[in-house]
Amino acid sequence: MMNMIRADLYRIFKGINIYLAIGIVILMASISVGMREVGHIGNASLDYQGDTPSLVRETTSDGLLPHTVRTEEQKKSFVTDILSSNINLYYPIIVIVFVVLMADFSNHTVKNTLSAAFSKNKYYLSKLALNLILSTALIFFNSIFLYLLNFIVNGKAYTGTVGSVFATTLKQLPMLLGVASLMTMLGFLTRKSAAFNAIVIPFQVLFQMLINALYVITKWELVGKFLYNYELQSALSQLAFSTDWAYIMTCACIGLAEIAISTAIGFQVFKKTEIK
Repeated sequence: MMNMIRADLYRIFKGINIYLAIGIVILMASISVGMREVGHIGNASLDYQGDTPSLVRETTSDGLLPHTVRTEEQKKSFVTDILSSNINLYYPIIVIVFVVLMADFSNHTVKNTLSAAFSKNKYYLSKLALNLILSTALIFFNSIFLYLLNFIVNGKAYTGTVGSVFATTLKQLPMLLGVASLMTMLGFLTRKSAAFNAIVIPFQVLFQMLINALYVITKWELVGKFLYNYELQSALSQLAFSTDWAYIMTCACIGLAEIAISTAIGFQVFKKTEIK
């Protein structure tokens, strides 16, 4: 399995697609730091500021350039504020899963790999492991690059402690890796690049719209609790500031459960699939 992972790493970093994922992360961080604003995909109504006071939006004298007014304490938590929008990492993770897994199906190299003394067990586990490893590396790269860039551009006034950034990243990690595992499962289920992209690219936004609509129509308390506490964007936003260990561990268990369940489903389906 390690030989397969090493061969994949050589292939991936020799290509250009992995650098697209890194480039997206650098671009998003640079825009947020340069504008001193937090931007994200998804539902803006799910924003969460934790225990910090609400941020105030003001405009310049010409009324054209809105900006956020922060207290000194909020300036110190600026990087954590940006990390609360780590739902943005959803799309770079898609790129990682695509280059690790879907490229094999697109190039029809899966059958040759499986016939070269590699079982389906080892193949699935090696792809899943590499997706999780590269996703973890990308998540930490995002945090480190963001922290250093913000320190250089905005100075000490907008920079908190390294420990707070590291803690935020660790709290969010299980749920983001759960997403990577779910995407890996979908890759093995679809086995076609077009179908994979058609599902995963709009999935996050469509899922939010569906849950929002369900809550508006039914007013079910359970749906509302899920939407504002455990839906991916809401959870990542709250985890950035939360000190509630019960909530943090619940989110971690959700992420680990997603990895376990998606792996079991994906593995069973792939084991029974005839590779052409």
